[in-house]
Order: sequence, then C-alpha cells, then structure tokens
Amino acid sequence: MAGTEAVYDLDNLLINLKTYGNYQIRQLLVSSSLLIVSHSRFQVLAIGYTPEHQCKDLSEEQLSIYNVTSYDDISYEKCHINIFRGLKNITDELSCINGHNYSANKDISFVIEWNLVCDKDGLAELTQSLFTAGQGAGALIFTAFADKIGRKPVHVGCTFFLMLCASGSALSPNIWVFAALRFLGGAFQQGSALPGFTMVLELFPADKRTLMSLIVGVWWGICVMILALVAYVMKHSEWRWLCAVFGIPGIVCVFEFWYLRESIRWLFAKGKIVEAERIVKRAAKLNGVDFEATWTKCLKSNESAMEMHRLGEQSKELIDRNGTNPEDEAEVHPKETALGLWTMMKYSTTRNITLVIMFAWLITSVTYFGLYLTSSSLSGDRHLNYFLTASMELPSVSSSTNYSCYLDGRKPS
Repeated sequence: MAGTEAVYDLDNLLINLKTYGNYQIRQLLVSSSLLIVSHSRFQVLAIGYTPEHQCKDLSEEQLSIYNVTSYDDISYEKCHINIFRGLKNITDELSCINGHNYSANKDISFVIEWNLVCDKDGLAELTQSLFTAGQGAGALIFTAFADKIGRKPVHVGCTFFLMLCASGSALSPNIWVFAALRFLGGAFQQGSALPGFTMVLELFPADKRTLMSLIVGVWWGICVMILALVAYVMKHSEWRWLCAVFGIPGIVCVFEFWYLRESIRWLFAKGKIVEAERIVKRAAKLNGVDFEATWTKCLKSNESAMEMHRLGEQSKELIDRNGTNPEDEAEVHPKETALGLWTMMKYSTTRNITLVIMFAWLITSVTYFGLYLTSSSLSGDRHLNYFLTASMELPSVSSSTNYSCYLDGRKPS
C-alpha cells in the first residue's frame, strides 16, 4: 500500500485462520520440547541420588598401624571411624580412609561413583546450583536474542545444544566436567523453554492465551511425571545410560527445524510482512480457509496513522533542509530506542511491577524446586515420592489458572 501506513489486526487474523486448525496443531509440536526441558531440570533427582553409606572397614594392616587391640571397640559411622580405647577410656576419630560402603549399586548415581559424600557432599549440590545459575544467564541472554533474531532459531538451536549437554553429561570423566555441562544445560534450557512458550502463546488470539497457558502447564506436569516413570523403569541401570536417555527427547529439534514456522506476531512486529504473508498463506491452506479474504480482513487502512506518517516525513525533510540542534531534532523526529531491562527499570511503574514479579519468582521457585529436591529424602520409595509430587502439578495448574481468572473477573477461554 504505497504512501500509507498499514495497521494489522493480528487477533482478527488468527481468528479468521481458525483458532484450532491443522496449522496450529502442527505448530504445537514446539510443546514436545518440554520433555527435555523438564528432564534436564530434574534429572539430578534420578542420577544424583545419595543412598545410605558408612565407612569401609579397616584392614588388618591398618588396625596394626593404629594400635587397635582386643580391648578397643570400633564403630564405623557415615563420615568417620570411632575407635574407643577401652584401657584409656578415650575415643580416637579417623576419616573414612578406605572410602565408603553404599546401600546401592555403584553405577546408579554419580554421587556414588565419584564418592561425593561427607566433606564432598557440597559438590553434588553444586551441580544443581550451577544449573540454576545457568538458567538465570540463559533467561537474560537468549530472550534478548529471541526478540532480535526470532523465536524459532533461538528455540530450535537451544533445544539442540540442550540435547548435547544432557546426553553429553553421560560421558563426563569427573564432577567438574559434569558441573560445567549442567551450567550450560541450564542456560540452554531457558533458551528453549521461554521462546518456545512465547511461540505457543503468540500462535493464538489474546483471549485464548489463558487456556493455552493451562494446557502447557498440564503438559509440563505430565512431562515431569514421565521422568519419574522412566527413572523407575531404569532404576537398576547405570546413571550414564539414564542421562543419555533423558537427552533423547531433544531430537524433536530436527522436526522443529523443518516443520516449525516463525511466530507471525514477531514477523509483523519486525516488519517482515512478506515472510509473514507467506506463512499466513500456508496456514490458510492447511486450515482450509480463503487466504485473500483472511488477509484483507487483517489489513486495515488507518487515516490517522497515514496522517502521522505524512507529517513525520515532512518534519524529516525540514530538518535535512534547514538543520537543527540535536534536542530539537529529538523532539520533532525522535529516534527509535531498543526496549530492554533498562526500560523497565527507568520508570517507576514498570520498575515496581518488575521488582515484585522478580521477588515472587524467587520465592515460588525456591518453594517449588525445594519440594521436588527434598522428595527423595522422604520415607518410602523415592521414585514414588517424586511421582506423587509431580502429579500435584495437574490440579495446582488448573486451580491456580481458574483462581487467577476469577480475581481478574474473567473466565478461561
């Protein structure tokens, strides 16, 4: 449309394309990546289990070295050996110089293989802390890239590298390589999850986002429950094999590369109208609707927008011809500025909202992940405890969504 500024009604476009058509269903393939996203987050519960343990017995030679006689009593504890000297009525304490005996097979956990107990128990917990730190870094970095270069390339690329990190952890020769891969995995997990979730929401009209958030939340809970089932079935397998299996769902990135399409909303926001039109035409064909009619309804001529565009062009010509100082130029023809974290912190309203959301996220995430990470320490079977904890996702997601809509005076669409 020459000499005019086009305004696009994207919600109307998505409605006219059929809200739940074949195109939308195919695009929901992106939700399949939640399997590897959830598995990478919680896999440490299956492969980092710490069983009951105690110090290994001292050899005959060691008993002689430490002058242990028949009058002495030896007690083998979790992290030390107590030698009670009967004749002297004193107790000597030794470290577990021969290592530990575990109540489980050595191969089922990296904690057992690398002996990460007692004075080294913090290293096992460090891997999960590094994963969380990686999530923070990935959330900042990859969301910015997703806004700049597109949802699809960031989502698909991060899913691919998350698969490599998850499966590659099975080849870790020591805890330090494993910890480094956990950090990278956390970053790529956010790079896959956040743009992917955004693509799902941008696929539907605004009034359907609550429902789609509910569906994605339920699917997340199911994915977490699947991890518990896989871990139970393979509970006697080597942790390295289990780690490799948890990375297999990442293969979905290959199908996403070929069949997933970029977010139509992002394309319009970036002015990539030709590419957006091509995708809309494909969606219309798959959904069995008329493209021309749908595209015409989407595109509306806005007289006020055209007038502002004309005045802006005249102001620019006047500046180029007569010249003006930078401040006057900024008032007449302001430059476009990039939106980011600084924009949210610059103004009091957005700053307060951002800080409240950040605080709420901190509290809820600590509670949420704390419940999962402590499930293995409860009495009973650790796999069952984890499964029951994960099953609570389903009613909690449904009830919280409906309650939020009730507070807003809305009904979930």
